[in-house]
Amino acid sequence: MSEGIGEILERSLACGEVSRSDCLRLLQVEDYSKEMYDLLYTANKLTKNLFNNIGEVHAQVGIDYAPCPKKCSFCVFGNVTTEHLELSLEEVVLRAKEFDQAGADAIYLMTTADYDFAKYIKISEAVKKAISPKTPLVANIGDFGKNEAQELSKTGFTAAYHVVRLREGRTAI
Repeated sequence: MSEGIGEILERSLACGEVSRSDCLRLLQVEDYSKEMYDLLYTANKLTKNLFNNIGEVHAQVGIDYAPCPKKCSFCVFGNVTTEHLELSLEEVVLRAKEFDQAGADAIYLMTTADYDFAKYIKISEAVKKAISPKTPLVANIGDFGKNEAQELSKTGFTAAYHVVRLREGRTAI
């Protein structure tokens, strides 16, 4: 094992803490190496310990399926599909209700990056009315600003799933 990786992983298992420099070192671990599998094992063990081996089921309704203008080589929406499919408001609500009634711990409403925000809010309001008020609603949409974040909150979203992708719009990871 590379120098230091084993010690970092053992320390994280012992006390659950790693330093910034440790994290930067872990980011340098080579894919498919023994160290990567040791890192995955450690992360899995820490997660199971932290959450008492209990998970949640989060369900996602994909509102649309369309080409993305960012054309990242690692993503199907930028490179494979030329189709544009979109669920009706009634179908989105029906799917969300079914997930809610089946016991989903959260429901994500997902769109492609350039989906019309006002239309998304309208659909989201209908979904929020149709599901249990206790079920968290999570937005999974393209980039948005402060005003959109406030509108999402007002609509009833409790979270947003959003990732900053390295080299988005330029190359594969």
